[in-house]
Amino acid sequence: MISLDNISLMRGHQLLLQDVSLVLYKGQRTGVIGRNGCGKTSLFRALAGEIPLDKGDINLPSDLRWSAIAQETPGVDRSALDFVIDAHKDYRKLERQIKEAEENGDNHALGELHGEMEVIDGYDIKHRAEQLLSGLGFPEEEFSNSIKTFSGGWRVRLNLAAALICPSDLLMLDEPTNHLDLEATVWLEQWLNRYQGTILLISHDRTFLDAIIDYVVSFEKENLNLYTGNYSAFEKKRAEKMALQQAMYEKQQRRRDQIEGFVRRFRYKASKAKQAQSRLKELERMQEIAPAYIDSPFRFSFHTLDHFPTFLMQIENLAIGFDEPLVTKMNFGIRSDSRIGLLGFNGSGKSTFLKVLAAKFEKKAGEIITAKRLRIGYYAQHQVDALNKYQTPLQILKKQQKKERVMNRPLIRK
Repeated sequence: MISLDNISLMRGHQLLLQDVSLVLYKGQRTGVIGRNGCGKTSLFRALAGEIPLDKGDINLPSDLRWSAIAQETPGVDRSALDFVIDAHKDYRKLERQIKEAEENGDNHALGELHGEMEVIDGYDIKHRAEQLLSGLGFPEEEFSNSIKTFSGGWRVRLNLAAALICPSDLLMLDEPTNHLDLEATVWLEQWLNRYQGTILLISHDRTFLDAIIDYVVSFEKENLNLYTGNYSAFEKKRAEKMALQQAMYEKQQRRRDQIEGFVRRFRYKASKAKQAQSRLKELERMQEIAPAYIDSPFRFSFHTLDHFPTFLMQIENLAIGFDEPLVTKMNFGIRSDSRIGLLGFNGSGKSTFLKVLAAKFEKKAGEIITAKRLRIGYYAQHQVDALNKYQTPLQILKKQQKKERVMNRPLIRK
């Protein structure tokens, strides 16, 4: 059992949680929901003992083993397979002790250490690490590659594999599907459904949440509210709760207006003064009901285009790939109302195809006929590697906006 007892948590000058109490029982699979910046990751760090509370206590079982996804991956000269195995601290400790006992010829210690290694399934750990890497999309020939050779998105996958291999009673996963493709996401969903411990899961993928969780903890006005059911059930219950709260708020406001109107009219009239005083006391006893609101200030809309062709692209006999083609003889058209999903196994050419369409990669053969004035928005699979890490988010967006203005400036012919 994990209990939060009247905890308050701040980051800088921002109050995230105030006087919050919550109990999570062994085996619960809980989604942690809330707008960006509300404190979800900070709650995980507080549970892990990485940041202090401003008030209250977090009570964890003394023998609780927890695991979480690391936020950074050091660019060390260590193979992907060894990096994942390194996360199993007990295995690496026993491995060192066995080596020392062998060097010292201590057969009694060796017997005990080999027994402990069997208890933690240490002799199977390489196979388990390889299964994790395969499930998360790593080709077998890359298991021995140095961490330094992997992009940021693949390093996130390595951190996830490291978190999963650790023996744990509590698994805290912060956006585990952010850099996963569909196949890896489905594999992770199946793995988590076999996991026997307690899960705390932060994700913006509602389909993934629905398949994993049976409880929701929602950040609402510096508080944590617990709901039973998956994410879809949570949305329905919260909508009903907000509708009821709004109805009660409006009813209270009508009653408040009635009381204040009565008092204004009859407060100084002798025959009504007693009734006016009684209504004033009712107003004082009235517990304030806040209006219901959606806890997100975010608003977004797409700009209306002045030119919207019926056909965007016509693809004829297209071949894509590297030294050898991955796909050949691709023929189809893309209309302005098309909504197309690309499915296929890892390495089949999905990302390469999008890069070719976005003119980020050269085609092998064929034609791509585009509509005039066609503008393509492209989001890379590992977008983090395409960003300038030395610029702020605002600087990156301003630079892109400036680029768009230059691209769309009308040509002036002399």
